[in-house]
Formats: sequence, C-alpha cells, structure tokens
Amino acid sequence: MIMIKSTKLLYTSLVLLILGFGVYIFYSTAFREFHPVIDKQPKLEYPAIRNQERIDATIIEVKNNISTISVSFASIEQNTIVKFFDPEKLFNIPIIAYITPRGKIVTAISMSENCTSKEFYLENNNIHCANCPSYWNMESLEAYACCQRYYPDPIPSKLVNGEIIIEKSVFANWQKRD
Repeated sequence: MIMIKSTKLLYTSLVLLILGFGVYIFYSTAFREFHPVIDKQPKLEYPAIRNQERIDATIIEVKNNISTISVSFASIEQNTIVKFFDPEKLFNIPIIAYITPRGKIVTAISMSENCTSKEFYLENNNIHCANCPSYWNMESLEAYACCQRYYPDPIPSKLVNGEIIIEKSVFANWQKRD
C-alpha cells in the first residue's frame, strides 16, 4: 500500500515538473524581450517574410553625409541582410542591417570579439556567426552557443524617407566588449 502511494506521488511530481517546465518554455519564448537597442529601433507595419534557408549578407554602398551615413531601406528589403562599411574608412569593422520577423529594423556592428568574426548570416529566425557555431535570436539576441555575449552589437538608427540613417559618432565611438 505504501509502495503504491509513493509511486503515485512520484508520477504526480514528475508530471507537475514536466508541465511546469513546459509552461516556463512557453512563456519565455512567447514573451521574449527585445535587446534594449533593438526595442527602440523603428518598427515596420508588416513583419519580415523570409524563407528558412541560409541568407548571407550582401555588400551595399552607403551615402556619406556630414555627420551620418545612410543606406537604402529598399536594399535591406530586397537582400534581407546587408553589410556596409564606413565610407571614410575610419572605422574598419563592417556594419550589418536586417529586418526581424516582427518588423524591427536592426543595424549592428558586425563583429564577435570572442572569435573575431566579421561575417554573419541569417537562417530561420536567428543570426549566425560564420566562423563558429554561435547563433542568436535575431530580436532578443538570446544566445544558443559559445559566444553568448558577443553577438553583432546593435547600434541605433532611424528610418527617414526610405533611408536608414546612422550617426557616424555611434560607430566611431564604439568600443569592443570585454
């Protein structure tokens, strides 16, 4: 009799543990927070639609203004993820831009200080390092592998008249993360 009660208690505990874990996973995924910089980025009226295959960054040209650089928003829509460089060549790390599945425009320093990668690609709803197995959720930057803190570092930008505008001071003053 005692054996039956302890077995029932064990099974009940196990079911409650699995159920609790499932609820935790559901809420942590459903209510995932954006990275703080991404949260303040412009949001489009429509979500990004993309296939689930690997998409490498396309190099595009930038427009050099007095205190800003700008890239065509249409080039990001067309290519899904783009990479560009400081036209004055004072900052030698590329910058990437992409649109998240929920429609947030992300601009980021294209570098992972851990493995020194400057190459990233999109696959599914993640941004992947091309040099190591690290990848991150493209909205929250939640890590799924080794370089947890060294995702492409988001920088602020604005969407104005079909152009993504980035202040030059933002990338000129960027510091590597420890």
